[in-house]
Amino acid sequence: VIGPLAGKLPEYDFNIAGGEEKDIAHWKSIFPFRNLNFVGFMPPAELASFYQKQNVLLLPPLKKSLGLSGNNIAGWMSPMKLFEYMNTGRPIVASTLEVLKEVLDDDRNALLADPEQLDEWVNAINKLIDDQVLSRTLSANAYREELVRATDKMLSRGPDHGGYWNNNEVFLGMRRLSIIDLNSGNQPLFFQGKDVVLVFNGEIYNYKEIKEELT
Repeated sequence: VIGPLAGKLPEYDFNIAGGEEKDIAHWKSIFPFRNLNFVGFMPPAELASFYQKQNVLLLPPLKKSLGLSGNNIAGWMSPMKLFEYMNTGRPIVASTLEVLKEVLDDDRNALLADPEQLDEWVNAINKLIDDQVLSRTLSANAYREELVRATDKMLSRGPDHGGYWNNNEVFLGMRRLSIIDLNSGNQPLFFQGKDVVLVFNGEIYNYKEIKEELT
C-alpha cells in the first residue's frame, strides 16, 4: 500500500522504518520514488521519537497476510504496532480489518481505509493534512483511549474509582483504592477552576493534625 501511495502523492515524504538491506533493495527496485525513504532497522527505544516526527502514521495490513504456516492470519493477528501508534499523539490511518476495528472507530480515533482501495488512503491522508482540527481530535481520542487501557491494567490495585483528564497535550490517569479516605476523594483533583490539576498517590498519615492546624 505505501509504495503505490508514494507514487500517488509525490508532494509528501513516506518514511518506513525496519527491514533488512536485501528487503529494502527489493522494494526500492519496485517503487523507485524519491519521496519513499527506507531508514532501515531502528532500536525500539528510538521508535517513539521517529513516530512523533511524522504528520500521519499508516497501518496498512492487507486482507490476506500469510503466516509461517502459509495460512491467512489477517483475521486474528495481534495489532501491537497499533497500540504503539495510539501512544504517540499522532493521527492514524489504518486498514478496515475487523481485528483493527475492534480498537479503532472511523472518524473517532482514526481514519479507516480499505487496503484494496488506494484512493481511500489518498483521501484520508489529504483529509488529515488539510484539517488540523480533525487531526488533533483523532490523535487525542486515540491517546486518551490508550491511557484508559493502560490505567485499567492497574484495576486490581485501584478498584474503587478511575479518573482521567486531558487537555490534548497532557493526559493524567488514576486508579483509586479507598480505605479510610473521604467519599469525595475521587481524582483528579482540581483547584482554581481547572487551572491546577492533581493526581496524588499515597496517604497523609498526620491528616488529623494538619486538619486541626487549618481549622
